[in-house]
Amino acid sequence: MNLELMDYIRLGIAAVFTADPVAVVFGVPISITLVMVFSGLLAGIVVGAIPGLSGPFAMAVSLPILLSSFGFTAAALLPVLGFLIGLMKGATLGGAVPAILFNTPGTPDSLLT
Repeated sequence: MNLELMDYIRLGIAAVFTADPVAVVFGVPISITLVMVFSGLLAGIVVGAIPGLSGPFAMAVSLPILLSSFGFTAAALLPVLGFLIGLMKGATLGGAVPAILFNTPGTPDSLLT
């Protein structure tokens, strides 16, 4: 099976949007992976806004909790990785909040903000 790079990207996007639907909003099924990405993004913004806490710290704390609640199966890895990606990107975004308001960067990424 010889797949090109774009085929792998297309399969990955299809896997994210067609995973186990949690809810149906206006006739559109919402997958557990999308819910976990957005919840990780919100949690990351909260963690990043606290000075001294960063994305890798939040990932290290949340990974054992996520693996124990979802299990270590192939079907559970996509929502767990989605949460971790959302958490890391949210912490980067949230680190700019104290950097702008208090002139104290919340994360090392926002040092120059």
